[in-house]
Amino acid sequence: MKIHTPRNIRSALVFVFAVMGACVAINPPLHASEVQVGRYSALRAMPTVAQSDLLSTIITVRFPERIQTLGEAVHYLLQRSGYRISVITIGALTILRGQIDGNLSERIGQWFESLRTDHSSMNQELSGLVNTVSAIHESIADLRNGNEDLKQRIDAAQSRLQVIAKDVRGLKIAAKKQVAKRQKSAAEKPPFHIDVIDLWDDAVYVAISQDGRVTFLREGEQRSGWHVTHIDRAKGQVAFRGPAGQDYSASLRR
Repeated sequence: MKIHTPRNIRSALVFVFAVMGACVAINPPLHASEVQVGRYSALRAMPTVAQSDLLSTIITVRFPERIQTLGEAVHYLLQRSGYRISVITIGALTILRGQIDGNLSERIGQWFESLRTDHSSMNQELSGLVNTVSAIHESIADLRNGNEDLKQRIDAAQSRLQVIAKDVRGLKIAAKKQVAKRQKSAAEKPPFHIDVIDLWDDAVYVAISQDGRVTFLREGEQRSGWHVTHIDRAKGQVAFRGPAGQDYSASLRR
């Protein structure tokens, strides 16, 4: 059987199918955070307000008969919420283990009152800790200031020591110059005549004469400020040191 349709209806059908094909073609791709809920619809995969904040949601729940304690009731409520109890105090644990009865609200009120008391005590302890930390900071600041003052005193003492050391070096140099000057101006030869080196009673002597008088000296003895420092009888040599520290040595003919 052949169905005849008017030309204007055929044109309209072609237009409708073309528009539908265009709608399908231009349908944007889904993002990773979206979930397609229909052929042409998508929703963002995000929690609802009730799922984000459980305490802001009011629900009516009928607990099974097996739920006997408040803790079991809380776990029953959290089963499909995605939440769990992470930290619990001893007081809260006592409440959760209690039976659900007419005194439940009173026990919960007492528990909240104990929490309020613990919170107040904790605030006082934290205030004391803050005061202690502040005192420690003040002590550290005072210590830092004391260290800075001590450092300034040490620097000043070091500066004074450097000045004193410089003055001492100057005095030493001046003293050396004076000694050298005295040594230069002092007599280079002793004021007596060295006569002979002789051996008496196993002791070596040097005979000197001055103003017609003869004197015998051993090592360590002196005459007119000149000390005998060394006598070598084998080589016929004798050495003296004068009053200004000048050295003099002589060789005698044998």
